[in-house]
Amino acid sequence: MSATLARPTRRTLVRSAAWTVPVVAIGAAAPAFALTCTGAAEGFSLNWTSNTYTVDKSLPVHVGKGIATGPTGSQSIEVTFRSSVFGTTTRAGDSMTVVAQDNLGGLGIGRGLQLRHINFNGGFGNREVVQISFARAITGLSFTLTDIDSVDNGFYDRITLDGTRNFTVTPRNSTSNYVRGNGLDVPETNNAVGPWRQRNDDSSLDLDSNRGNVTVTYPGTIAKDTPITLNYWSSNAGTNQQVFFSNLTFMSASC
Repeated sequence: MSATLARPTRRTLVRSAAWTVPVVAIGAAAPAFALTCTGAAEGFSLNWTSNTYTVDKSLPVHVGKGIATGPTGSQSIEVTFRSSVFGTTTRAGDSMTVVAQDNLGGLGIGRGLQLRHINFNGGFGNREVVQISFARAITGLSFTLTDIDSVDNGFYDRITLDGTRNFTVTPRNSTSNYVRGNGLDVPETNNAVGPWRQRNDDSSLDLDSNRGNVTVTYPGTIAKDTPITLNYWSSNAGTNQQVFFSNLTFMSASC
């Protein structure tokens, strides 16, 4: 995110009649280079209840920015969420905002970042795309998507997420298997593959239910300013479709 600055050579500075002017310029540039961190990896969290988050909806691409914090004395990390819509999908006025919800997804954490649609036709062509990026390289990113559900003759949530990641569906056993798929943009040939989705078309859940949860972990490194991409849509036409992000946790150099 830093601009490339031309540094004056020492010979140029010596020739300068005012030594103090270029010294001030160099000092002002220092914070931009401070984003190159060499400290030990520490745990960071973007907590929707306690950390700063703002969103700009003035342009077609809505941009949310959250500040993840680590141990005392560490340099915080900006996390950016860029939301675009395609086809007939219309975002609700409170989409891309932090919504206060008691026990969201049964996780006991309260608030979450909401994605909500109020008008859409079915199919991947009518979707929201959210790109998530970080101001420093991170590892071990983990978060939970909640409220992946459906309603009879209405919306039927579909979510895919790119990159090399692991995931856990809760609960998952032989009699429940509430959320199906592997979160990849591949045909739904059986219950184990394709977008994450509910097990049938009549599974509208309370917001504190864990039956629509998928916990995702990226074990490897996500480079600075290199986004992961989430696609969110419905297989049917409908209104008032929503899912949530839980808190984000990860490791990064503390600077």
